[in-house]
Amino acid sequence: MDLKEARLEGKRRHPWEIARARTLAEIVADVPLAAGLQVLDVGCGDGFTAAEVCRGLRGEARWVGVDPALTDGEISALLREYPRARFVRDVEEVEARGFGLLLLLDVLEHIPDDLGLLRRYVEHGLRADGYVLVTVPAFQLLFAQHDRFLAHYRRYRWETLEPVLVGAGLEPVRWGYLFASLLPARGVSVLLEKLRQLVGKSVSGGGIGAWSGGDGLTEVISDGLTMENRLLLWMERKGVRLPGLSVWALCRRKAL
Repeated sequence: MDLKEARLEGKRRHPWEIARARTLAEIVADVPLAAGLQVLDVGCGDGFTAAEVCRGLRGEARWVGVDPALTDGEISALLREYPRARFVRDVEEVEARGFGLLLLLDVLEHIPDDLGLLRRYVEHGLRADGYVLVTVPAFQLLFAQHDRFLAHYRRYRWETLEPVLVGAGLEPVRWGYLFASLLPARGVSVLLEKLRQLVGKSVSGGGIGAWSGGDGLTEVISDGLTMENRLLLWMERKGVRLPGLSVWALCRRKAL
Protein backbone atom coordinates (compact mmCIF):
# COMPACT_ATOMS: atom_id res chain seq x y z
CA MET A 1 0.00 0.00 0.00
CA ASP A 2 1.19 3.48 -0.89
CA LEU A 3 2.37 5.32 2.24
CA LYS A 4 -0.15 8.10 1.57
CA GLU A 5 -2.92 5.51 1.80
CA ALA A 6 -1.29 3.53 4.61
CA ARG A 7 -1.32 6.63 6.78
CA LEU A 8 -5.09 7.04 6.52
CA GLU A 9 -6.80 6.53 9.86
CA GLY A 10 -8.69 3.24 10.18
CA LYS A 11 -7.24 1.79 6.96
CA ARG A 12 -8.11 -1.77 5.96
CA ARG A 13 -6.41 -3.98 3.39
CA HIS A 14 -8.22 -3.57 0.05
CA PRO A 15 -9.28 -6.69 -1.94
CA TRP A 16 -7.43 -5.32 -4.99
CA GLU A 17 -4.20 -5.11 -3.01
CA ILE A 18 -4.58 -8.64 -1.65
CA ALA A 19 -5.33 -10.07 -5.11
CA ARG A 20 -2.43 -8.17 -6.65
CA ALA A 21 0.05 -9.49 -4.08
CA ARG A 22 -1.12 -13.07 -4.65
CA THR A 23 -0.88 -12.68 -8.42
CA LEU A 24 2.59 -11.16 -8.36
CA ALA A 25 3.77 -13.96 -6.09
CA GLU A 26 2.59 -16.44 -8.72
CA ILE A 27 4.40 -14.54 -11.49
CA VAL A 28 7.78 -14.59 -9.73
CA ALA A 29 7.39 -18.13 -8.35
CA ASP A 30 8.83 -19.53 -11.60
CA VAL A 31 11.75 -17.08 -11.76
CA PRO A 32 15.01 -19.10 -11.57
CA LEU A 33 16.52 -17.30 -8.58
CA ALA A 34 19.36 -18.96 -6.73
CA ALA A 35 18.63 -19.71 -3.09
CA GLY A 36 19.81 -16.99 -0.75
CA LEU A 37 19.53 -14.09 -3.21
CA GLN A 38 17.90 -10.97 -1.85
CA VAL A 39 14.96 -9.00 -3.21
CA LEU A 40 14.87 -5.18 -3.39
CA ASP A 41 11.41 -3.58 -3.24
CA VAL A 42 11.61 -0.04 -4.64
CA GLY A 43 8.91 2.25 -3.26
CA CYS A 44 8.03 -0.39 -0.69
CA GLY A 45 5.21 1.52 1.02
CA ASP A 46 4.01 -0.43 4.04
CA GLY A 47 5.83 -3.61 2.97
CA PHE A 48 2.78 -5.83 2.52
CA THR A 49 3.24 -6.73 -1.14
CA ALA A 50 6.96 -7.51 -0.94
CA ALA A 51 6.39 -9.73 2.08
CA GLU A 52 3.70 -11.69 0.21
CA VAL A 53 5.81 -12.01 -2.94
CA CYS A 54 8.93 -13.13 -1.06
CA ARG A 55 6.99 -15.67 0.97
CA GLY A 56 6.49 -17.70 -2.21
CA LEU A 57 10.14 -17.65 -3.27
CA ARG A 58 12.59 -20.42 -2.51
CA GLY A 59 13.52 -20.31 1.16
CA GLU A 60 11.33 -17.24 1.78
CA ALA A 61 13.92 -14.81 0.51
CA ARG A 62 15.18 -11.91 2.59
CA TRP A 63 14.30 -8.53 1.18
CA VAL A 64 15.09 -4.84 1.48
CA GLY A 65 12.47 -2.13 1.16
CA VAL A 66 13.51 1.32 -0.04
CA ASP A 67 11.21 4.34 0.13
CA PRO A 68 12.37 7.96 0.55
CA ALA A 69 9.07 8.85 2.27
CA LEU A 70 9.59 6.49 5.22
CA THR A 71 9.90 8.12 8.64
CA ASP A 72 12.07 6.77 11.47
CA GLY A 73 8.93 5.69 13.32
CA GLU A 74 7.57 3.86 10.29
CA ILE A 75 10.88 2.07 9.75
CA SER A 76 10.89 0.90 13.38
CA ALA A 77 7.31 -0.36 13.07
CA LEU A 78 8.02 -2.16 9.79
CA LEU A 79 11.08 -3.89 11.25
CA ARG A 80 8.90 -5.28 14.03
CA GLU A 81 6.29 -6.49 11.54
CA TYR A 82 8.77 -7.92 9.02
CA PRO A 83 11.83 -9.20 10.90
CA ARG A 84 13.32 -10.76 7.73
CA ALA A 85 13.43 -7.37 6.00
CA ARG A 86 15.50 -4.22 6.11
CA PHE A 87 14.26 -0.72 5.28
CA VAL A 88 16.21 2.21 3.86
CA ARG A 89 15.43 5.56 2.23
CA ASP A 90 17.96 5.48 -0.62
CA VAL A 91 19.44 2.82 -2.89
CA GLU A 92 22.94 4.04 -2.04
CA GLU A 93 22.43 2.51 1.42
CA VAL A 94 22.38 -1.02 -0.01
CA GLU A 95 25.06 -3.20 -1.55
CA ALA A 96 25.67 -2.48 -5.24
CA ARG A 97 24.44 -5.18 -7.62
CA GLY A 98 23.53 -7.46 -4.75
CA PHE A 99 19.93 -8.31 -5.67
CA GLY A 100 18.51 -11.13 -7.74
CA LEU A 101 15.08 -9.55 -8.06
CA LEU A 102 13.94 -5.92 -8.13
CA LEU A 103 10.29 -5.05 -7.49
CA LEU A 104 8.96 -1.73 -8.81
CA LEU A 105 5.27 -2.11 -8.10
CA ASP A 106 3.23 0.94 -9.06
CA VAL A 107 6.30 3.17 -8.71
CA LEU A 108 7.24 4.53 -12.14
CA GLU A 109 4.05 6.56 -12.50
CA HIS A 110 5.12 8.64 -9.47
CA ILE A 111 8.41 9.74 -11.05
CA PRO A 112 8.90 12.54 -13.62
CA ASP A 113 11.93 10.73 -15.08
CA ASP A 114 10.72 7.13 -14.99
CA LEU A 115 13.50 5.90 -17.28
CA GLY A 116 16.21 7.57 -15.19
CA LEU A 117 14.93 6.05 -11.96
CA LEU A 118 14.60 2.57 -13.40
CA ARG A 119 18.06 2.72 -14.97
CA ARG A 120 19.55 3.87 -11.66
CA TYR A 121 18.16 0.90 -9.76
CA VAL A 122 19.05 -1.59 -12.48
CA GLU A 123 22.63 -0.34 -12.67
CA HIS A 124 23.16 -0.06 -8.92
CA GLY A 125 21.12 -2.86 -7.43
CA LEU A 126 20.62 -5.68 -9.96
CA ARG A 127 22.94 -8.64 -10.45
CA ALA A 128 24.00 -9.52 -13.99
CA ASP A 129 21.63 -12.52 -13.87
CA GLY A 130 18.87 -10.64 -12.06
CA TYR A 131 15.19 -10.07 -12.83
CA VAL A 132 12.88 -7.08 -12.48
CA LEU A 133 9.11 -7.11 -11.96
CA VAL A 134 7.29 -3.88 -12.82
CA THR A 135 3.63 -2.94 -12.49
CA VAL A 136 2.00 0.37 -13.46
CA PRO A 137 -1.59 1.65 -13.81
CA ALA A 138 -2.96 1.27 -17.32
CA PHE A 139 -4.31 3.68 -19.94
CA GLN A 140 -3.82 7.43 -19.81
CA LEU A 141 -7.48 7.90 -20.81
CA LEU A 142 -8.34 6.75 -17.26
CA PHE A 143 -6.19 9.38 -15.55
CA ALA A 144 -8.40 11.00 -12.89
CA GLN A 145 -8.55 12.54 -9.42
CA HIS A 146 -7.46 9.25 -7.86
CA ASP A 147 -4.18 9.55 -9.79
CA ARG A 148 -3.74 13.15 -8.68
CA PHE A 149 -4.37 12.16 -5.05
CA LEU A 150 -1.54 9.62 -5.34
CA ALA A 151 0.74 12.12 -7.16
CA HIS A 152 0.84 10.15 -10.42
CA TYR A 153 2.38 11.77 -13.49
CA ARG A 154 0.97 9.32 -16.03
CA ARG A 155 -0.63 5.97 -16.75
CA TYR A 156 0.76 3.46 -19.26
CA ARG A 157 -0.07 0.91 -21.88
CA TRP A 158 2.41 -1.75 -23.01
CA GLU A 159 3.54 0.38 -25.97
CA THR A 160 4.64 3.19 -23.63
CA LEU A 161 6.07 0.97 -20.89
CA GLU A 162 8.25 -1.23 -23.11
CA PRO A 163 10.60 1.60 -24.27
CA VAL A 164 11.24 2.54 -20.63
CA LEU A 165 12.17 -1.05 -19.76
CA VAL A 166 14.42 -1.50 -22.79
CA GLY A 167 16.03 1.91 -22.29
CA ALA A 168 16.95 0.92 -18.72
CA GLY A 169 18.87 -2.12 -19.96
CA LEU A 170 16.15 -4.72 -19.50
CA GLU A 171 14.79 -7.47 -21.72
CA PRO A 172 11.06 -8.22 -21.21
CA VAL A 173 10.43 -11.94 -20.65
CA ARG A 174 6.69 -11.88 -19.96
CA TRP A 175 4.10 -9.09 -19.86
CA GLY A 176 0.38 -8.57 -19.71
CA TYR A 177 -2.51 -6.88 -17.97
CA LEU A 178 -4.34 -7.60 -14.71
CA PHE A 179 -7.83 -6.81 -13.39
CA ALA A 180 -9.67 -6.84 -16.72
CA SER A 181 -13.07 -6.87 -14.99
CA LEU A 182 -12.28 -3.58 -13.21
CA LEU A 183 -11.53 -1.73 -16.44
CA PRO A 184 -15.18 -0.95 -17.37
CA ALA A 185 -15.96 0.18 -13.82
CA ARG A 186 -12.96 2.49 -13.85
CA GLY A 187 -14.06 3.90 -17.17
CA VAL A 188 -17.54 4.66 -15.85
CA SER A 189 -16.05 6.21 -12.71
CA VAL A 190 -13.82 8.53 -14.76
CA LEU A 191 -16.74 9.52 -16.98
CA LEU A 192 -18.91 10.36 -13.97
CA GLU A 193 -16.05 12.35 -12.47
CA LYS A 194 -15.73 14.44 -15.63
CA LEU A 195 -19.50 15.05 -15.64
CA ARG A 196 -19.35 16.22 -12.02
CA GLN A 197 -16.55 18.61 -12.89
CA LEU A 198 -18.56 20.01 -15.80
CA VAL A 199 -21.41 20.97 -13.46
CA GLY A 200 -19.03 22.42 -10.88
CA LYS A 201 -19.25 19.67 -8.25
CA SER A 202 -16.24 18.69 -6.18
CA VAL A 203 -14.49 15.37 -6.79
CA SER A 204 -12.81 13.22 -4.15
CA GLY A 205 -9.62 11.32 -4.95
CA GLY A 206 -9.81 8.60 -2.35
CA GLY A 207 -7.68 5.49 -2.59
CA ILE A 208 -7.50 1.86 -1.53
CA GLY A 209 -6.64 2.99 2.00
CA ALA A 210 -10.24 4.17 2.33
CA TRP A 211 -11.65 0.62 1.98
CA SER A 212 -14.09 -0.13 4.80
CA GLY A 213 -15.53 -3.51 3.81
CA GLY A 214 -15.71 -6.30 6.37
CA ASP A 215 -13.51 -9.39 6.45
CA GLY A 216 -16.06 -11.57 4.66
CA LEU A 217 -16.63 -9.17 1.79
CA THR A 218 -12.90 -8.51 1.49
CA GLU A 219 -12.19 -12.24 1.21
CA VAL A 220 -14.91 -12.89 -1.37
CA ILE A 221 -13.83 -10.03 -3.63
CA SER A 222 -10.09 -10.70 -3.29
CA ASP A 223 -10.62 -14.40 -4.08
CA GLY A 224 -12.65 -13.49 -7.17
CA LEU A 225 -10.04 -11.03 -8.42
CA THR A 226 -7.27 -13.56 -7.77
CA MET A 227 -9.07 -16.20 -9.85
CA GLU A 228 -9.60 -13.68 -12.64
CA ASN A 229 -5.90 -12.76 -12.66
CA ARG A 230 -4.94 -16.44 -12.79
CA LEU A 231 -7.06 -16.77 -15.91
CA LEU A 232 -5.36 -13.71 -17.42
CA LEU A 233 -1.93 -15.20 -16.65
CA TRP A 234 -2.95 -18.47 -18.27
CA MET A 235 -4.13 -16.59 -21.36
CA GLU A 236 -0.91 -14.55 -21.43
CA ARG A 237 1.12 -17.74 -21.59
CA LYS A 238 -0.97 -18.70 -24.63
CA GLY A 239 -0.18 -15.36 -26.25
CA VAL A 240 -3.56 -13.74 -25.54
CA ARG A 241 -3.49 -10.50 -23.55
CA LEU A 242 -6.75 -8.84 -22.57
CA PRO A 243 -6.57 -5.18 -21.47
CA GLY A 244 -6.88 -4.50 -17.75
CA LEU A 245 -6.45 -1.90 -15.07
CA SER A 246 -2.74 -2.66 -14.51
CA VAL A 247 0.18 -3.45 -16.82
CA TRP A 248 2.89 -5.83 -15.60
CA ALA A 249 6.23 -6.95 -17.00
CA LEU A 250 8.80 -9.47 -15.86
CA CYS A 251 12.24 -8.62 -17.26
CA ARG A 252 15.81 -9.79 -17.02
CA ARG A 253 18.96 -7.77 -17.36
CA LYS A 254 20.35 -7.58 -20.88
CA ALA A 255 23.59 -9.44 -21.41
CA LEU A 256 26.55 -7.07 -21.69
